[in-house]
Amino acid sequence: AASKIPRLRWIEAGEAIADLGVNELVARRPADDPERWEVRVELFHAGEAAREVETEFLFADKMLGTKTIRLPARGTKDLTFRLRTPRAGRLEVRLGSSDGFAINDSAALDLPAYRRHRIDVYSSNSGGLRGLLGANPNVEARFEAPSHYTTGEGRSRIVFDGFSPSTEPRSNAVYINPPRESSPAKITRIAGEQRITRWNADHPLARGLRTRDVVLDRTAIFESLPGDVTIAESEAGSVVIARVEDGRKRVFFGFGFGDSGLRNRPAAPLLFANTMAWISPNSFRSSELRARSPGLIEVEVGEQAESDITVRSEENPDLPWSYRDGKVRLFASTPGTVIVRAPTIESRLALTLPEPAGEEWSPPEGVLRGVPPRAVGRGGTVVLWPWLAALAVACLLVEWKLFGRAMRGESVSRGEVGGTTSLGLGLSDAGGANGVG
Repeated sequence: AASKIPRLRWIEAGEAIADLGVNELVARRPADDPERWEVRVELFHAGEAAREVETEFLFADKMLGTKTIRLPARGTKDLTFRLRTPRAGRLEVRLGSSDGFAINDSAALDLPAYRRHRIDVYSSNSGGLRGLLGANPNVEARFEAPSHYTTGEGRSRIVFDGFSPSTEPRSNAVYINPPRESSPAKITRIAGEQRITRWNADHPLARGLRTRDVVLDRTAIFESLPGDVTIAESEAGSVVIARVEDGRKRVFFGFGFGDSGLRNRPAAPLLFANTMAWISPNSFRSSELRARSPGLIEVEVGEQAESDITVRSEENPDLPWSYRDGKVRLFASTPGTVIVRAPTIESRLALTLPEPAGEEWSPPEGVLRGVPPRAVGRGGTVVLWPWLAALAVACLLVEWKLFGRAMRGESVSRGEVGGTTSLGLGLSDAGGANGVG
């Protein structure tokens, strides 16, 4: 409230604000077409009348095109377009009109290059897996015979189909129909004609799976160890289990995806896609880059478990956020970078743009207005010390003029004689006969 601000004075510049600029720049890469960027630009105009502005779009320092956009008075306007490129580069939007506030007349995002995620598959019969892995454009599957398997480093995701190596890899791995004698997960028995009776809907591997009509011709029954999670089970026991050990993820399927009970069933591709998304989350996650100003922000992440969502900022490690109705809401008061990560999307927020004015403030009655008079001086007080110093100098000059000259003709002597002090003044007349001592 203005009444709580002491000595408030309102000085109006007399010039209307007509700011226009970039309010937000968003580039999103969908998971189903990772070479395409869907771009949205939000422009704002704070002037009293509508205005046309020429907008330039650049990528990697090359002009993509220009467009004349009519901005409404005191409003915003969105513009969307698509950019297809696998290369890395800077996407920039520039406004051609100068308005005196150049800092928000442009915005830029550094788009990363597109790289497919490699998955090594060792299988003697990979026909069914080729179709499942080929459905994801983010995945580059390399198929090899089991005899070509080596324990080399540098691989982060491996699929073993009908094969288990003697030494477990130091990576995330999926075991499909492993041999009973060499399976890392203990197999209690091999059962036939098993219907899946329960899916663990709380685990990402079983997300969206509710069907009870999957009947497997043949499946291994696993013995679950402490820490193992049963994903699917039949009356005989666990047929799909998940394990996290030393930071490495393992998934064990007691059956093959070529089983007749899984053919033409939507449960098969959904289960396999959930598995790939769990061991290789980046391959199924869409990317979003956003440049905007700090403040209250909403990020659309879809239906997720709140425990699967992370919000991180190096500049503000204690950033407050909440999740509701498929949206992450957060508040950042200072510029910086915020990363919101969920199983299906990763959003990087560059909070670098200045915040546009939201409204104009008018002072209430009683507030001092206008430039203060010159007599008030700096800070509203009268400075006296120069005048006092000048007065002191004048007093010293007067004292010297009145009393300083009389001391020149006087002779004063002072000494000690016989322990006494005497003061003598000698006077003589013209003849030198008279004297006073």
